[in-house]
Amino acid sequence: MYLPPQFEEKSEDKALQLIKDNPFATLISAHKGEPLINHFPLVLNGSTTLLGHMSAHNPHAGALTVGDCVTAVFHGPHTYITPKWYPSGGVPTWNYAVVHAHGRIRFVREFEPLVELLRTMTEAFEGAAPNPWPFALPDDLSPPEVLTHSIVGFQIEIVSLEAKFKLSQNRTSEDKAGVMRGLATRPDEMSQRVRIMMEMEMETAK
Repeated sequence: MYLPPQFEEKSEDKALQLIKDNPFATLISAHKGEPLINHFPLVLNGSTTLLGHMSAHNPHAGALTVGDCVTAVFHGPHTYITPKWYPSGGVPTWNYAVVHAHGRIRFVREFEPLVELLRTMTEAFEGAAPNPWPFALPDDLSPPEVLTHSIVGFQIEIVSLEAKFKLSQNRTSEDKAGVMRGLATRPDEMSQRVRIMMEMEMETAK
């Protein structure tokens, strides 16, 4: 990833929080000299492991072996920035936050560990609900051979994280204030999330 120093987020805690807040990831690997790309919800288990699962028919399930390198890309808030918000002038740009988690994959194919992985993921996503759905396998997936022939679980042991939070750090304080004022007038959630991240970045920089 192109990562100018002013946009590099060095806080691992912030990078991991972005992963937790934005769990739908793009998983990238290489197979026979070509990129292999899929999209999965991933659960951060602790601070060093990502959990996921896929259809047993997904090409990723057959193309990778234990220990292969993969990258999971997590997209955080992002939005267009118009130069009319800069008192000093400028050109259009895009503010965003993204994390690349590089790691090694291991598949979970046995019935009991696979069920436990599915339970952990479900409870993570249901946890904030006022009346969470209690995990249970549907009848058509309860027989061990049916589940293990239908779904493949996987774990990614994180080796390194790259975090890029491009939040107008290269602009003057007046320009950044102008951007935040402009974002405050927009009704969409993404713009407000970017504005909040900019405010937090400015507080940290003080």
